[in-house]
Amino acid sequence: MGLVTTQAGTPLPGAVLTLVSTEGQQVDQTISADDGSYQALAPSSGNYLLICRALTSDREPEASWISIQDEPTHHNITLNSTTTDLHR
Repeated sequence: MGLVTTQAGTPLPGAVLTLVSTEGQQVDQTISADDGSYQALAPSSGNYLLICRALTSDREPEASWISIQDEPTHHNITLNSTTTDLHR
């Protein structure tokens, strides 16, 4: 469980989150809610790859390994913009 946001901290609804086992098997897939929250369910404790992507092409996908134990694991995700700031 956690939140999907932009780098400005704005909730990002409609992001697709996929949980993959260390064997490469998809074990769950969910979509972030209107407030950016999500809940992915693992079949058991262990390490999983959590992949998050927006439905629009203006955000880079994010993937990270997470460790899930017997209690709920909280993992927030920030999806960065694919556009480059030319005014730096």
